[in-house]
Amino acid sequence: MLIAESIDVAAAAYADLAEIARRYSVQPREDSRQLFRRMIFNILMENTDDHEKNHAFLNHDGKWKLSPAYDLQPQIQGIGYQQLILGVQAHEPSIANALSEAGRFMLTSSEANAEVERLIEVLSHWPKAFRAAGVSERDIETCQRFVLVERERDTTYGTMPESSIAPDMADGYYTGDVIALRANTVFQDAGNGVVIAHPRAGLNLPDDVKIGANLNIAYKDGQLVTMRSGRKSQTKTKPKSH
Repeated sequence: MLIAESIDVAAAAYADLAEIARRYSVQPREDSRQLFRRMIFNILMENTDDHEKNHAFLNHDGKWKLSPAYDLQPQIQGIGYQQLILGVQAHEPSIANALSEAGRFMLTSSEANAEVERLIEVLSHWPKAFRAAGVSERDIETCQRFVLVERERDTTYGTMPESSIAPDMADGYYTGDVIALRANTVFQDAGNGVVIAHPRAGLNLPDDVKIGANLNIAYKDGQLVTMRSGRKSQTKTKPKSH
């Protein structure tokens, strides 16, 4: 289908596959999102054998749909590039590169970051899944030298601090930069070596909040006021504990 669309296979991108999904698939939004997920998976799991022949569309009764994923595994080569173009940095296997053209997959920046975080959370348990599938410890250790889940998680969402404390939910005020993000927690540098671990759901921040964002966060008598970059962005009533 790439050739039929006059796309140079030697310079094909994941976004080109998403373009085909938008034009021909009976479920273009879901197939585009699925292609984005597969791109992120291949980066994180070091599946660099992701050339165009390892992606396909199936036709049933004249209707096109993205095929189930296949031929997915770490290549344990460490070549440092994907076969298909990911984003503005071409073949560079990084989350930042993949996010650079998220719009071509019919995703907003917030939606794309949510997909990345979800995949990182799931794939952070890959050694356990491999063991359950019967992969030997020796092979798992080999894969660990090449799989990029931890590297890309820390590069994109910051390294977990060695220690942190919970905020004073009754009467606390904190200002400082975000130094790490996890699925359920925002870690903020409050100064003097103190790191505050804020419950992420309570802050109701956008999914595309970045490392380095400056937040002013106040908790008072069950009231949570969150300000980003010094500006008031959200006021939310927090139920009192009984």
